[in-house]
Amino acid sequence: MEFLTSTISTAPRVAIYQMKKLPANARPTVPLGFGHGVIMAWLEWLFIPGYYIWVHSGTIAGGLPGLLPAICVCRMSCRILQKLLVIGNGVATKKISVAMTSLMLVLFFDFVNEAVTLIFVYVWVHFLWPFVPAFLCDFGFYLSIYIFPIIAGFQSLAS
Repeated sequence: MEFLTSTISTAPRVAIYQMKKLPANARPTVPLGFGHGVIMAWLEWLFIPGYYIWVHSGTIAGGLPGLLPAICVCRMSCRILQKLLVIGNGVATKKISVAMTSLMLVLFFDFVNEAVTLIFVYVWVHFLWPFVPAFLCDFGFYLSIYIFPIIAGFQSLAS
């Protein structure tokens, strides 16, 4: 659970993958793409993974704690706006190739951000968590639910 809550706001694609490890009654009942097919699932995973988490925030692990659902909406909205502005700028300047290149760079940096988050959370949960005293583990868990999502939300607004 610590792994999932630590990645849900900063690395939603990783969190969606981690949901497979939850018990069947703690997973969303509707698959990624809302059952519309493989292409919709891949497009949703690629462009708006936070949407799936936000829509199913009440069913994931019995409901997401703290500010996670609100931060998922904020981060998702900022990411969608960022991608639309990149595409709109290319269309306005009639440089579609520049817009597509910029969109690919935005997606690439999304993946880099999620990879760094994955590495940090993996090291924390699998190597440091067993040796750190319980009160510090609880403190880290509450940071991942209440503080880090706010920081991630402000980073989304700034980008």
